Amino acid sequence: MRSLSLVECIEVKFSGKILKDALCLGDCDNDGLSELVVGNTDGELFIYRGDKCICKSNELGTISAIVVGDLLNISKNVTIVITIEGWCHIFDVEYELHVDDIKDDQSSIEASASIAEFRMIQPFHSQRIVCNIKGAKLGDANNDGKNELIVGLTDRVLRTYQWSSELDVEESVQKTEEWQKWEYARSEINDMVYNGQLVALNKWEFANQIGSVTLHYERDKGTCILVGQPGGTVSKISNVTSSGQKESEEVSATEGNEQGQNANNLRSRNPSSSSTFDVEHYSLNLGKIQNPTTSTEVVGNIYPYEAAEADHYAVATLDGTVMLCHEDSFEIITQLETPVLALESLNGSFVIIGWEGETYLVKRTLDPEVENCIIRFNFEESVAAFKVGRYALSQNDHDETTHLKNRNCFVYATFHESIYIYPNQFL
Repeated sequence: MRSLSLVECIEVKFSGKILKDALCLGDCDNDGLSELVVGNTDGELFIYRGDKCICKSNELGTISAIVVGDLLNISKNVTIVITIEGWCHIFDVEYELHVDDIKDDQSSIEASASIAEFRMIQPFHSQRIVCNIKGAKLGDANNDGKNELIVGLTDRVLRTYQWSSELDVEESVQKTEEWQKWEYARSEINDMVYNGQLVALNKWEFANQIGSVTLHYERDKGTCILVGQPGGTVSKISNVTSSGQKESEEVSATEGNEQGQNANNLRSRNPSSSSTFDVEHYSLNLGKIQNPTTSTEVVGNIYPYEAAEADHYAVATLDGTVMLCHEDSFEIITQLETPVLALESLNGSFVIIGWEGETYLVKRTLDPEVENCIIRFNFEESVAAFKVGRYALSQNDHDETTHLKNRNCFVYATFHESIYIYPNQFL
């Protein structure tokens, strides 16, 4: 194991307390550069570019999850903010940042006077979906060519939602491109694209608490959903089909044996539904894990080595066991001495973060015969939330904002209202 020292660091301030999944990196305004999005338990949303806050919103609720992506399926990113109370707020940050471009000259001059300050933004759509959401992912879970919102709940439930509007996808994309070209007024784009709602597609119930949820791609099954279950168990939901029904399936993972393992079958509560899926349970390393009820984190699309396909996934339990897995086979990567907060992936490698700031980067190797390289970085504060990804930063302190460039980064949110961003060439 090697030690890593990261000297370059950017610190940004925020207020309030942050939950683990209320931190996100993504291209909010569709300019090719990634922003940092943070939400707190007081209902405040902050969007950062470089070392400055550029957007803010408030009175949203207790923010528990944030996702940036093409939820509307129009080849355009939006920002999705989900609260514990069950509200889903969707922001068009691109429009909010460039709203003055479609106003008259006088309005633009007045707005330019406060260009150094952040802009207050409002969601274009707010909808009550379901309470107690702890985490969310965005992707094509049912392989229909459209993205779905996948949410995990604290009450052992997993749900998927899809945006439904009056226009089909191809027509929506065409209209959006016309709007971007001719700078139509906001009312036009509202009527053509944003007039819709989230529709519930699938629902699954599990016997035990959900640790984390991730999307994983397999050649023979397409995109599947991996769900972390207590004690190092992973449930894989694949071959999901949804026929547009508002609530297609409700299934229950039956209780396992006395050691707390899940059984290998699911019980359907709605056999007449036209939705189908396959479920497999992988009980990994249960004999060596000290606590069979310990929470499990999982992340997909991991390369075991450079020339391989990304068909592996990584698993980490709260007590520090880290595994690299392929279906039901696994390899112990390391046993940490610290409780695991989260598991993140980037470029086929994965990162483990402990509650006290210990960070382990497991890099894939060029040779399948050579063990993966583990690099340790010690962040010297307790961590409330952590992300790995691309963030737009300047190359040096003298660059203007026009010279921002996406760089791979570690992002740490602490319990003291500070976020530390470390550009990392090893990623």
